[in-house]
Amino acid sequence: MDWKALASTIAFGLLVMTAIVYALGPENILIQVMRLDPDMLALALALEVISVLVLAARWHYIISASKNDAQFIKVLGINLAGSALNAATPLARSGGEPLKAYLLKKRCGIRASVGVATLVAEKMADMIAFCLIAVAALVYSVYVFNQPTYVFILILASFVFTLSLVASLWYVSYGRRVRSRSVKAFLERHENLTGHIPILSHFKSDMSRMLKAYYKTLTTIAKHKHVWIYSTAFSLAFWGIEILRAYVLFRALGTDPALTAVAAALVISSLVGHVPLPLPGSLGAIEGSMIAVYSSAGIALPIAGVVTVMDRLLSYWLVIATGLPMAWFMGVSKRK
Repeated sequence: MDWKALASTIAFGLLVMTAIVYALGPENILIQVMRLDPDMLALALALEVISVLVLAARWHYIISASKNDAQFIKVLGINLAGSALNAATPLARSGGEPLKAYLLKKRCGIRASVGVATLVAEKMADMIAFCLIAVAALVYSVYVFNQPTYVFILILASFVFTLSLVASLWYVSYGRRVRSRSVKAFLERHENLTGHIPILSHFKSDMSRMLKAYYKTLTTIAKHKHVWIYSTAFSLAFWGIEILRAYVLFRALGTDPALTAVAAALVISSLVGHVPLPLPGSLGAIEGSMIAVYSSAGIALPIAGVVTVMDRLLSYWLVIATGLPMAWFMGVSKRK
């Protein structure tokens, strides 16, 4: 883990936050901050803690469904460390997944290929839940809350994009298994890139065994009774908590926005966050999209700005502040 790069991420993030404050007016922002209800802020913090626990519980459940054992407290720590790296890398929120698989092997003795399979299953459940949230936001936007056309188009794009990813993952994982020689040919064709990644070099030398373990794990998970129902329920609970946390922050300012506006901001900013922009954690792009959606719903810019900043402090910066020390505690070095 490159700690200098992470320090640069933090510095860039602070610059983004400062730019938002000055763009919306420091005086206006200060007025809104002084109005924040401490009890509501405490509730928003509690909701963030619950969301972290729900994510860990989802992964722990899927690991159990793969017939592997891992202590929940270890899964929680590994998930925090990986989420921190996801937040700090410009890799469409996927930079921390290899770290999770590595730590799962190091801390729980579960093979990396098995760990990757549980993460893929978790990602599919998360995307299914996200699609359901996007559909609800679309229906509510059309029939109840009259949002601008561009907001509707962006929500629809989020749904189509995510649904295509779910279909692709499902096809590769269950419909048509990737042959080991095809993967090996791909790695050799891009040797100039993959040759600099030690884990991929090791992967080439043990391709058949690792892919066999990967697909066997996915099959075991799929055969577990109600696995997709329960894991999707965990994901829906997570997204519901995310929406509720933002809504609570609005209530902390005495504002009562439509839930469709909050859900739309979440859906669109999540789509932006999954686009591989050359920005750590899509800093700036996510905040900008959230403020744009809130303002399109008739929410005053200073209020939208304060809620966005506070929401990102809880969902982004708090994750980094807790996840990076956890990664260090688990022995993650720059080389590894």
